[in-house]
Amino acid sequence: MSDFPSRREIRGVRIVLAGTAGGTGTTTIAALVFESLRHSLEGAPVLYDHSGGDLGVRLTNGDDVADLDDSLALHDLGPHAFTGGIDSLEAPHDLVVAVTPATPSGLTSAADLLTAAAARFGAAGTSRLLVVANGAQGPAGSTRAASRSVAELRDRFGQGSVVVFPRDEALAIGGRIPLTRLALATRRGQAALAQRTGELLAMHRRAR
Repeated sequence: MSDFPSRREIRGVRIVLAGTAGGTGTTTIAALVFESLRHSLEGAPVLYDHSGGDLGVRLTNGDDVADLDDSLALHDLGPHAFTGGIDSLEAPHDLVVAVTPATPSGLTSAADLLTAAAARFGAAGTSRLLVVANGAQGPAGSTRAASRSVAELRDRFGQGSVVVFPRDEALAIGGRIPLTRLALATRRGQAALAQRTGELLAMHRRAR
């Protein structure tokens, strides 16, 4: 786990995870992205954690890995999607994963973020911005209630612009995420997130 970096200290692609507000589950989603990447790459990404250790605590197998891929960084930025998160799109090889509650108000925040990204960076910016609508941070049934908002965002910004995570009590447990206890729908959400992140990563590595 590395200290908070400046962008110039990161040599390759950076995946920035940032919440639209506090308590959206950004660190949990970062841990799930890391778990997927460490199995799909030759080495695990370098980790940067705004909280000084919470991300390492959430990782299923900890942050002790045999090999690192120092051309890829995973940065848990915390609740700063509208500041440092969107600013990260200025770097052409940064990918931003914005985590928001899967509620109507959370999806409104996501729409505001995507609209701001489009105004500043155009389609080149929004193509590097992925929204995760996290049902674990809302009341029971919130994912279903937000489905219309998700559909509207996908219509405006592309079908790959939003990944939905359902409510899952296993994600609410503190400490390391128990992958074997995740619901099937959560595992599907993780797979969709891993696929979309991998597509963005491959696209922007080819463009370098």
